[in-house]
Amino acid sequence: MRTPRPVAFLAGATGGIGPAIARRLARDGFDLALATRRRPAEARALAIDVATSGARAIVVAGDLGREPAARRALEKTHRVFGRLDALVLAVGDLHLGKTSETTARDLRAQFATNVELPWTLARAALPRLRRSPRARVVFFVMSGVSALTGKRQVAAHAAAKTALLVMARSLALEVARDGIVVTAVAPGVVRTSRSRRAAVQPFLKAVPGGRAVTPDEVAAAVSACLSVDAATWSGAEVPAALGFGL
Repeated sequence: MRTPRPVAFLAGATGGIGPAIARRLARDGFDLALATRRRPAEARALAIDVATSGARAIVVAGDLGREPAARRALEKTHRVFGRLDALVLAVGDLHLGKTSETTARDLRAQFATNVELPWTLARAALPRLRRSPRARVVFFVMSGVSALTGKRQVAAHAAAKTALLVMARSLALEVARDGIVVTAVAPGVVRTSRSRRAAVQPFLKAVPGGRAVTPDEVAAAVSACLSVDAATWSGAEVPAALGFGL
């Protein structure tokens, strides 16, 4: 049956910031499709958790960087809820290492998870998003990539996220007349249980705010991008970084 609540498809639901985004969107009144590549049990537990906020949630699992899997996941979402209003793409692995230490395989992996996966999902979701009166797409980029400056220790990751930002802004232009608002949330250094503290420490020193942002703070930025008030934000890069990358 078609739900009266808006529906958000959250890719990366079991990542470091995924659960915080899911809980925030549930409180905001969304029903949810929680997508994960490798942790369906965690996603099912999260679905039970967000139900306490009144949200209905389903779990979809698989390699959503492949078009058949992406289509099946979105078809399941539409079959259960009857609509799709938002696509939140909180995906992308992080490779740390100097350019001289980064292999071609490392580079391909960064583009596969940070560019190809979200782009494949976005393309597959467009026909259904065009039917929504409040359609939103949120990509995740790296804080400061729009400045096109060099990035120590994260060259491959920054290259992929820069490509994704250009793609996001191009999509924003293409779908503006359809009423689809496309934004890019740009977290800085995020404090999560999966953070590698030793690896993250050098980046923390460069944060003007003096600390890492929390997953809840990133979730608040996503919430703002999905709000009615964000109708004029298409193509915007929304920071959640305490000045990191400026």
